[in-house]
Amino acid sequence: MKRSILVTMMMALTAIVSAQGILMSFDDFKATMKVAKIPGYTQMGDMEQGSSDYTASYFNNMEDYLLIKLEAQAAYAGYTKNAKPFTLDGNKAVISTQGENAMLAVEITGLKATLVVAASKSKDKAVYEAIARATNLMTKKAKSSDWPAEIPSSCRPAGTMVSYTKQASETEGVRVEITVTMLMSAEFKASVKNLRSKFEDNGSFVTLADRIMMIYLNGELDDLNTCCKDGEKVELLFYIP
Repeated sequence: MKRSILVTMMMALTAIVSAQGILMSFDDFKATMKVAKIPGYTQMGDMEQGSSDYTASYFNNMEDYLLIKLEAQAAYAGYTKNAKPFTLDGNKAVISTQGENAMLAVEITGLKATLVVAASKSKDKAVYEAIARATNLMTKKAKSSDWPAEIPSSCRPAGTMVSYTKQASETEGVRVEITVTMLMSAEFKASVKNLRSKFEDNGSFVTLADRIMMIYLNGELDDLNTCCKDGEKVELLFYIP
């Protein structure tokens, strides 16, 4: 019951922010939290992935429930109202220790994320800080975003590449399929437009150098102009012959 109240409180505190490119995968979040030692707490149940956040739940023998969330960086502004700003280990942070809205929020620029610590029972500032440090999330940075060697530089859109996955293809004439996750930006859109003008543009896909095909997974290439806000994740599929 108390956990459900805490979840409701967190939802009320959170600004309405769509998924805007946390530079950490859910798998990496889970791996980090599994080895984290939160002082005085035991992990409770499975970790959860929402549309714009990751959540880990904890409890102790005093029936005190704790939620640790990693949200989009843009969510940070939603926590600043009626909270006291300060700096925590070089990161911008705000804290509120008043009543049901007690929480700590930390902006983690290295992950383009916001770390939020909220408990069902209010705590001293030092306790919130110790919990935030124990997550090991504040020192994390995005993994190297090196492009796969199969996609030459002349075929790569400019902008922030978050991650990619690679698999053997069952499509005739295609050797490898690579799904690349980018962050939407003006630079990215301009770069895609440039690639389409330089190479063979077929509307739903563009044939690049070495017969590599680039496809937008959620529609036509023109849809990239209006589909997403800056900072949101975009998936492109590359067919490597």
